[in-house]
Amino acid sequence: MVKPRLWLSICAAATLAGCGGIAPLATPNSLAPARSAVLSGVDGQDLLYISDAGSNHVYVYALPSRKLTQTLSGFDEPQGECSDAAGNVFITNTQKSEIVEYAHGGTQPIQRLKDQGYYPVGCAVDGSTGNLAVTNLFATKNKYGSVAIFKNASGSPTQYTDSSIYYYYFCGYDDAGNLYLDGYTPDSTFAFALLPSGSGTFLNIALNQPIYFPGTVQWTGKWVMVGDQQDRQSNESVLYEFKIRGSIGYLENFTALNEATDVVQAWLQGKTVYAPDAERADVGLYHYVAGGNPFNTIAGLSSPVGATVSVASSRLRRTAYAAAHGDY
Repeated sequence: MVKPRLWLSICAAATLAGCGGIAPLATPNSLAPARSAVLSGVDGQDLLYISDAGSNHVYVYALPSRKLTQTLSGFDEPQGECSDAAGNVFITNTQKSEIVEYAHGGTQPIQRLKDQGYYPVGCAVDGSTGNLAVTNLFATKNKYGSVAIFKNASGSPTQYTDSSIYYYYFCGYDDAGNLYLDGYTPDSTFAFALLPSGSGTFLNIALNQPIYFPGTVQWTGKWVMVGDQQDRQSNESVLYEFKIRGSIGYLENFTALNEATDVVQAWLQGKTVYAPDAERADVGLYHYVAGGNPFNTIAGLSSPVGATVSVASSRLRRTAYAAAHGDY
């Protein structure tokens, strides 16, 4: 099997059989929202959250200025991120087998969701139900990964598995509550699947564009975006968009992320792609869908992995995709 190739300090998949895993730390399931202080002056600003697995911090930047406003600490390899319609942000805290939730601009967690026995790496919020989906790369006891669904983004999850998928990387909901996800099969080939709304059975989907290393999965409002962390031909990251018809995904568009060598989980907000590059230790800002070279860069990071945008309260009545049509 191949190495999962996320910025984990856990054992490489090639040696999983001899690896005992790391036991998750016990944490409270939730904290009262009243305990979460909020930074002053951020209510009217969108906020960009970048998880840095190398420094064990999550950095928060005001938009459109990209000014660093906050550094969240206390993580053990934070990776994928997602946000809901209320501006709440969810961060997978991989080594602690938990998902940490912050309010928009919050300085303390408002909830810690246990994902006992797994290494969570990706997440997505269903706008139609409020459910939180979490992709677990694999189990702490060296077994298949899973998709954990937290109903109403709280409590304990229900775990879903597909026998044709071993590693589960990232996921994204569409407008109808269907969940898309990518990963690897047990024989180390790329896998892409759909968990239909209200179903517990996966539908495996063949994409007509080869993807080497699974990355970003996000609904763009029309198609599903699937990232290749490192394209085999260009050795750079690419975001592809597919129209799903039955069990086949047809390529409709793509955004080439020039100069990016390892974008793990990017985030599309309006016409801007925020692309954390774990290899280059920066975040590139790209025009959607033109791509090409970044028009701006956030530097000074260690191994940035995940990104999400928390929309300011004054704009919450708009959908996440329509929230920002102009370039930041």
